Amino acid sequence: MPNQTSLELHKLLDQTLARAVAITTGNDAAEPRPGQVKLAHDILDAMLTTSHHASEAPTGVGKSLAAAVPAAMLAALRDEWTLIATESLSLQAQLVDKDLPVVTEAVFDTLGRRPKFALLKGWSNYVCASAAVTSASELTMQAPTTVAHALESVSGIVVSPESEVLRWALGQVLDDEPGDRAVMPLDATNEMWDGVSTSPAECPGVAQCPFGDVCRPAKARDLASEADIIVTNHAMLAVQAAIGVPVVIGNKTIGPIHHLVIDEAHGLANTVRSQGATSVSAWRLFDVLRAVEHLHSGSPGKTKLLRTGGLEVMKDLDRYLASKLQGKTIVTIAPKDQCFGEGTDALVLGWLERARVLVPRPDSSIVLREIRDRYRALSKIDALKNAITGMATDALNVARWVEVDTRQGRPPTGLESLTGSVLRLSPVDVAPLLLANLYDAQVVGEDVDEDATLVMSVTAMSATLPQASVFDLGVNARREEYASPFSDAFANSALFVPKANADDLAQLCFTENGKFRFNTSAHAAWAAPIINDLVGANEGSALVLSATTAAGKLYVESLRKAHPDLTVHSQWDGRSLRNIVAEWRDDYGSVLIGTRSLMTGTDAPGQTNSLVICDRVARSASNPVDDARTAKIQERLEIDKWSADRFTYVADASLLLEQAAGRLIRSVTDSGMVAVLDPRLLKSSAVKYPEPTRKIYMEPLEKFGSKISDLAKAREWLVAHRARTVVVEAGAT
Repeated sequence: MPNQTSLELHKLLDQTLARAVAITTGNDAAEPRPGQVKLAHDILDAMLTTSHHASEAPTGVGKSLAAAVPAAMLAALRDEWTLIATESLSLQAQLVDKDLPVVTEAVFDTLGRRPKFALLKGWSNYVCASAAVTSASELTMQAPTTVAHALESVSGIVVSPESEVLRWALGQVLDDEPGDRAVMPLDATNEMWDGVSTSPAECPGVAQCPFGDVCRPAKARDLASEADIIVTNHAMLAVQAAIGVPVVIGNKTIGPIHHLVIDEAHGLANTVRSQGATSVSAWRLFDVLRAVEHLHSGSPGKTKLLRTGGLEVMKDLDRYLASKLQGKTIVTIAPKDQCFGEGTDALVLGWLERARVLVPRPDSSIVLREIRDRYRALSKIDALKNAITGMATDALNVARWVEVDTRQGRPPTGLESLTGSVLRLSPVDVAPLLLANLYDAQVVGEDVDEDATLVMSVTAMSATLPQASVFDLGVNARREEYASPFSDAFANSALFVPKANADDLAQLCFTENGKFRFNTSAHAAWAAPIINDLVGANEGSALVLSATTAAGKLYVESLRKAHPDLTVHSQWDGRSLRNIVAEWRDDYGSVLIGTRSLMTGTDAPGQTNSLVICDRVARSASNPVDDARTAKIQERLEIDKWSADRFTYVADASLLLEQAAGRLIRSVTDSGMVAVLDPRLLKSSAVKYPEPTRKIYMEPLEKFGSKISDLAKAREWLVAHRARTVVVEAGAT
């Protein structure tokens, strides 16, 4: 079907989407949802015109199929390739294991070609054969020369968590499996995983590695290069945006990308800021010193002068940074001010260069551990040099501040005077980075003009995508909103926000100038018994989300004491969060407690999660990055600081609250209660948010059918709802 018109392509889209829905549901009469149809056509339009599109499509619309069907169609008809980036592992798994197999089958049924798809993650997400063999040799005190030999040696020792991880990793290589950490059936600590994986900075390259022919990360890239649709995560895009390296888009191995789809797009900007963040401190310099000394552990005299001079440089750097603080715990550096002065930067750079000279060439050794250690030392040196030399670049768009890091522990001998002062940097406005390094990234290839750029379509979509997030992403489009298919489910559910009586106000507030002021430090103790009441009335089946770790741990202890008959899981149980969430999901009637990491991407089927409790609005504490975002908005829009604050701190907190509340309704048959234990949300409360702020927070909560502010009535509602649910489930059985 060559040279189809736009109209013909849209007709084919209707047929293919309908076929995909029929396969998904197992019902040939099933039809796509109206919002899904409109979204799919809008995305196809963006792809055909290589333009930008922004979609706020609530949960249940069917975003994955709406984006994947036009992508797969254009792969089958025009050999155009699409990159889909998602925020969480669960969404990646849903695409690769569930949605894309259905889509490719539907495309085959309607167009006669089955597009290929592949999952691509960061280098360190996969087993490294070289690292695993090296760890096996250190654990067994043998010198295995092959992966099979290493596995045999590990299998002969006493079983331990470390040996189990090694066995699994080596087995993945031998069996030609992906070696993806996400599917490892073991609870491995980060340290254990580091022993069987590597980072790009430590990798000598496939050609130089003795295990290059069985390299799992390289195999993943090879599969991606053959795929029509590549699924990756936000972190991969963020790394490319932050440092300008063609990790995915413009990567020579992977090839050109014609269409970029960013799912859960609301979270990408902060991920870019996180990936672009860096720091300079005496501790980081000492880390470099230890890495270089480790390379010469057999001849310490070679690094004696490096240590002597280095300790003085570290002290000078720490003193200079401490002088910026002037006794405070954190100080922001204004854009017009220099981060360094008095030649401190030159001293640090000079010492780093001397350290680099002492690192032997990695390719001069055939010992795997030595090669990795040399690359690791070089990467530490280069990262610090780049941080220092890049500080003056675009100072208006980089938040810079000095703070004291108390987590470093006891200073080493010779550095007892260190204050722990750290200079930190983070990008503020990430839209220019996304535009330059992703959307307009150069194409790398043998037959491509080096000055050519690939014009891509860009689709940003999320269940919650404020227009402010669209601006943050540099997406040149107005946000399109799509109707939720869960309106009846929300209508059958309740919102509980407790009204504070006189006793509550006495516990929650202090008075200042005759007015009540909310005391956040007293909130958790006040909220804990309410949480116990609500969970008891619902007989478990709850997700409790806390604004802080300290509050969350208090709720765990309180719930376990109040309801010893209930199973209470928490993100602090000492195992991988993925496994903890899976146990809760499979344990009907249990409770899961956690913080922000559980406010997005966490759900459970049906009535396993019929009560979601948010203890209070999780607004971030004042910090240099968000303060800088606020200042830029204030200047650009010519508004006061408090109005600008609503575009950053308030908007971010509202988005997170909406995401958290969205954990309740995941299908048309779901119902239950969302409880936000923050009396400031009520207009009639004696202590409340400023009205413009309160409205922003309440807007995503207005869709619930029942609004309750009395605890006794909330308990009654939960008991009645539980009874109705049991009757329905019994009838269904």
